[in-house]
Amino acid sequence: MCTEHDCGHGQAAADTPLYRAAEDGLVTLGPDVTELMTALDDHIRSWARRVPARPMIYPPLMRAADLDTLDFFHNFPHLGVMTAGIAEPHQAAVAEEAKAGPVGVIAGDRLTDATHLLPTAACYNIYLDLRGSRLDGPRFTTTIGRCFRRETHYDGLRRLMGFSMREIVCVGPQDAVKAHLKTFRSKIRAFADRLDLPLEIEAATDPFFSADAARTAMQKLFPVKEEFVYGGSLAIASVNFHRNFFGERCDIRTADGEHAFSGCVAFGLERWMHALLDQHGGDARRARAALEVAIADEAAEDAALGLDAGSMVSPPSADVAQAPRKRTPAGAEA
Repeated sequence: MCTEHDCGHGQAAADTPLYRAAEDGLVTLGPDVTELMTALDDHIRSWARRVPARPMIYPPLMRAADLDTLDFFHNFPHLGVMTAGIAEPHQAAVAEEAKAGPVGVIAGDRLTDATHLLPTAACYNIYLDLRGSRLDGPRFTTTIGRCFRRETHYDGLRRLMGFSMREIVCVGPQDAVKAHLKTFRSKIRAFADRLDLPLEIEAATDPFFSADAARTAMQKLFPVKEEFVYGGSLAIASVNFHRNFFGERCDIRTADGEHAFSGCVAFGLERWMHALLDQHGGDARRARAALEVAIADEAAEDAALGLDAGSMVSPPSADVAQAPRKRTPAGAEA
């Protein structure tokens, strides 16, 4: 039997908790936290627009066959949440049992084979959607997904079975992908500082490669995954360099015919809610006020640097802008 825990610190009304978390990893967000999470995601989407990244919405289910091409079942058989129906031979029996009393569990031998899963990460569909593509330049995409993971335990907003993940992804040449991750590594750190949110950047094991894969030896040359950790143990965001793994598996190629590299920036939105509420004594309105101040401070700093609403990179200084460009001799490679 599942029980629920109400978190009511700083709630707007006595009968409206900030959120209601169940022991099985499901959570219901109240109005104040919903608005706070929406405001945060709106701001992250504003970063994506300035990349600019294409906004996309993908199917809520994924085919097991597609995930198999990405080594999902080799690396994460424990995380998958499968979907299945009640097999036709058992439907009448289950219906009769439901008339007799509550039905809390359907036995596995009464279910159809599972051909689909709930997503465990938002970015998988981006690479699958680009299968067979040849890209003229870097492709930037942003999406938000409801993601689901079977865990050994669940813990309020810190660890959920179902949660929201915003991602901003770059697929293309290696240099473009690394620049994308470097930009957002700095952006997230600066924004956390504006929020007075203490985060540590920690290297983590790359989730897309198995521990014995030859690729993991390359981690020493460039970090594959870095997490932004709150409170010593809670990763609320990450930057992930996949090398050309998804380019190879999905046959995505750059203009020169090589397999594309990819990298994603991921935000676990409910975990951000935990961090902001924890930082502000459980008061969602104080957290919202701090978020609005941080957004305003960022806008003011961007304006001072000469950034407009459609750019993530500041324009060159007057000296650089006016300096003559070095000419390339005829016949030389640019």
